[in-house]
Order: sequence, then structure tokens, then C-alpha cells
Amino acid sequence: MNNFDVYVIHSSKPLDDLKALLDSCGGYTYAGIIYKSLRRSIPGRGPTTEKEETRKTIVFCPKSTIQKLEMDHPQYKGRVADYNWGSFPVPNHDQGETWDLHVSGIPKDYTVKDAETFISKSLSCILPERSPTGVKNYVVEFATRLRETGEIYGFGHIIFDSSVDRRTIKLCKLILHNTPVPFKTRGPGGVEKRMVTCVWHRPVRPNSQAPKSSEGEASKRSAIKFRSGVEGMRRARPAVIQQVDVSGLDRTPIAPVAVETEVVSEKDGMVMSQ
Repeated sequence: MNNFDVYVIHSSKPLDDLKALLDSCGGYTYAGIIYKSLRRSIPGRGPTTEKEETRKTIVFCPKSTIQKLEMDHPQYKGRVADYNWGSFPVPNHDQGETWDLHVSGIPKDYTVKDAETFISKSLSCILPERSPTGVKNYVVEFATRLRETGEIYGFGHIIFDSSVDRRTIKLCKLILHNTPVPFKTRGPGGVEKRMVTCVWHRPVRPNSQAPKSSEGEASKRSAIKFRSGVEGMRRARPAVIQQVDVSGLDRTPIAPVAVETEVVSEKDGMVMSQ
């Protein structure tokens, strides 16, 4: 059992500064910026979705860390909220969803090994690849787009071992969803990023035909435009990610948001508007 709880902290501090502050107050397991979705219409291209930073940070840490943070830094009193697990979506078995994860939005210049390394590093703070007995806690599967280079299509899934508890799987989903990932190659405007989307996995049923689409259509569905709240980047990458208005978090629960990927769509409690 993980010895921490999940919180949302309102702060305009840079992420590294907030992490250092949490370290000085007792430590934390994970901290990541929460992004909000912005719908924009581009002439000749239609509506697109951008991601923009908020002043909210999701944090995994002991309650004692939050107590010391509020005691030593009074400005944080009233600016920390418990994560609302009641709004967190669970798999809908009637729709074929499982407790495994479907991941999309990985840059297509990543190889299978690159994608596996990204997943492993992201989850290592709460779930190592192997248990103390040597059993694999999860298996990562990404389809290869080019055999010569090993580059992937950009989406795949994570299959968890039956020994991994469901709370840990939920934490893995929180970590991976809406995580910005840079391309390996540098574009004309600099290094571009894509936003990872993580929803419940739906295995393809026997004798059912998977939806067909061209490579360009698949890219259009999974790509988004990432815009930093600091740098204000405007490099658009098309996407089909639904935006749902979410209420603020001044001591109020966090509400879910709906997202779509190549295969499935699901409400998710991670995307929150400011």
C-alpha cells in the first residue's frame, strides 16, 4: 500500500520550485502540472484543441507534508484540496473496458524501446517494472510502424499483472494522462511536444474488425497542440479531444473530463479548467 494521499495544490511557482518546497516539508512521491483544454478555430483547418498550463499541481505525498507546508508557509492555507476519487472513472465493463490502460499521443518518431522507457520512467515512482520476486508488474505493447527503425504508430497499451492493486493502477493513469512528451527530432520552430492521453483499454474482441483509418487520419486524431502557459507556444497540431468545463478547486472536488483516442473515449478526472 502506498503511504501517501493525492492532493491538488494551487500555486504559480515553477514546478521545480514547488517540488523543492515539498521536499523541505517532508517529501513527495510525484508532482505534475495540471493542464486545461482550449478549443480554437483555425481558418481552413477547423476547430483544434490546445493544452495550456494551469496553476494547479497534482501531488502524491503524505498528509504530514501538506500539514507542514501549510504551517511553515501560511500562504498555502486554503490552497490545497484533496483529490476527489469519487469522480474518478472506473472501467465500464459493459463497454468492454478493462483495468489495463490504453496510451496514445506518444510521438511517432519514438521507437518501441523509447516508448517502453518513457512508460517505465514515468511509473517508476509508484510501480517498478518488476516486483521484489522478479515478476513483471506490467507489460507494455506498442505496434511497430516501421520495422527498419522500430518507430511506432504513437499508441499502445499497458497490461498489468493480477498482483497490482487497483488503486496503484489509478495512480498510474493519473501520472500518464495529459503528460507532455517532446519529439526526438527538432522541428523548424524548435522541439515540439505532444500530450499523452491515457484511458481504459478495450481489447479487440475475437471476430470483430478493428476500425480502419489512414495513417494521416490516425495522426490527426492523436496529435494536439501543446502550448506552455509561460512561453505561449502556438504551434498547432490537430486533435480530437473533447473539452468539458470543470469547476474551480477552492477547496472543492475535482470533476472529470471527457477525452477521445484512436480507439476509445472516456471521462477522466485529470483534466481540469482553472
